[in-house]
Amino acid sequence: MHRAPRPTRPDKARRLGYRAKQGYVIFRIRVRRGGRKRPVAKGATYGKPKSHGVNQLKPTRNLQSIAEERVGRRCGGLRVLNSYWVAQDSSYKYFEVILVDPSHKAIRRDPKINWIVNAVHKHREMRGLTSAGRSSRGLGKGHRFSQTKGGSRRAAWIRKNTLHEDYAIFLLSRLINGLLQLYTDITVNKGILALYLQVLFADVYYCIYSTIYVNKNFIPFLLFFYLPYFF
Repeated sequence: MHRAPRPTRPDKARRLGYRAKQGYVIFRIRVRRGGRKRPVAKGATYGKPKSHGVNQLKPTRNLQSIAEERVGRRCGGLRVLNSYWVAQDSSYKYFEVILVDPSHKAIRRDPKINWIVNAVHKHREMRGLTSAGRSSRGLGKGHRFSQTKGGSRRAAWIRKNTLHEDYAIFLLSRLINGLLQLYTDITVNKGILALYLQVLFADVYYCIYSTIYVNKNFIPFLLFFYLPYFF
């Protein structure tokens, strides 16, 4: 890792935000290619067989994001703006990282770049906010990135696997109406049946409005718990 006097690819650097003025810095770094061996002593992982792997592991982040992290760790007072590929051989990949000095007056007075001065942009590279970091997180626009709508894969999974309260009320109302139509012809214990249905509706109504979301396993639990009272 070393500081470069000028970018090797000035056209690419300018497209990513670099300007040949005070406050901008270029660092060149190499990252060893290949997978990432698990850092355990003598190959002992002390876990289940699923986590016994040591050698054939692949990192979840790309090498460009790792290069940005290493440069950002060394230059803690600067902000990582972006990075780009420079060269590669059989052992290494070489990247150039664009950094910005947030305390320089030329940066603080420039309305096009002074957004990076805010404290929320400290160590963007550590939090997956750069272009390379967002790529490894699976973020993007279009139908190819529907698995990360909502901010992340976990957010998308939670949204797709939770039952919203309006839809839950709709399903439960149809269930209760079906039960009422099913037992309209029964004359024996009609008062007790109506009481049980009233208790069922009251409990479900309270549970739905006391929580924001209702898990999909909630309705089968209610059916399993209350239906034995009708038979």
